[in-house]
Amino acid sequence: MLQKNVMRDSRKKWMQLAAIGIIIILSSLTYSMMFYGISGIEEPTESYLEDYNQEDFSVEMLNTVTEQEAQDPEIANVLSEGSFSLSDIKKTDTELFMRLMDNRIKAFEQQIPETNLELRQYKVAYFDWNGNSHTALIAKDAEQINRSFIEQGRKPSNISELALNKIYAEKNNIEIGNSFVLGGEEYTVTGFVLFPDYTLPVFDDSFNFDAALKPLVLLSDSAYEQLNAQERFRLAGSTLDGSAIDTAFDKEQLPFINQILATENTTRSGAIYRKLDEGKTMSLGLSIFIAAIAVIIVSIMIFNLLHAERSQIGILKALGYTGRKSLFLTSSQYPGSLSSCWLSAICWAGLLLNR
Repeated sequence: MLQKNVMRDSRKKWMQLAAIGIIIILSSLTYSMMFYGISGIEEPTESYLEDYNQEDFSVEMLNTVTEQEAQDPEIANVLSEGSFSLSDIKKTDTELFMRLMDNRIKAFEQQIPETNLELRQYKVAYFDWNGNSHTALIAKDAEQINRSFIEQGRKPSNISELALNKIYAEKNNIEIGNSFVLGGEEYTVTGFVLFPDYTLPVFDDSFNFDAALKPLVLLSDSAYEQLNAQERFRLAGSTLDGSAIDTAFDKEQLPFINQILATENTTRSGAIYRKLDEGKTMSLGLSIFIAAIAVIIVSIMIFNLLHAERSQIGILKALGYTGRKSLFLTSSQYPGSLSSCWLSAICWAGLLLNR
């Protein structure tokens, strides 16, 4: 009789049971869709960053020479002429500047072996476009680390051409073949470019992440050197054995270093990894939340059914039935059916609660 009553009440609640099934299916679909959606972004992104050799770490340097470096007669001569910053030294004597950078790279690789470094040169220019103030990062094309990737079109090949990042171009209605004015010079847009070390346009002191106001620009080497803008330098590094870089260093042996930053801890390039991890966590949390709603609904329905059949459960208990006997009785009366599982759970729970 208990099983018949429970079965009858369950049939009356077919809509609630169907809703529970739909909720569970939605939980599974939500997780699957979001997981595969994020994976669809993650896999090509990781492939792109690996193919174009995104830096594993970056070395932020002093913008001036150290006391030890100033002992070099050629450098001391340049300093005496009033050139103190690295950009000033480069303008005064390019060969001396490159020798200075090579010495810093060698010193770093001696102190921290199994690493490979390359000088990263870039300029930051401020200009007006369509009535708004824009800030451009112009990176010199790299040879090994952080190599430029052309999404569409081609790289600039002469001093009158440039490439922009596609998002900025779309937001400002700029197409390949259009003219673009930067630093007082007019250029022709030849393509859309991406830099592996700038997955987020953060390259100045502003925390304005509006991609419509911050273009990434690639020029030919000759055009880059001729552009009149503030130039900055850092060392881009990769580990040869694939291990994480130890950001601690000996300040006495490497006095020209301000800090060593691992890529995942750098906002301009590491934020993409945090966003992907956040997406995975959110998809898992959302699916668990939806499944929890289904569990709560099932618990409420079982409670209501137990309350309605309390008297019959008491009779079974008085007759000596236990949860195991109830389970066997239900399964034998409804062999192989889905309802047997549901009824067994009701009977088992009822007899346990009435102990």
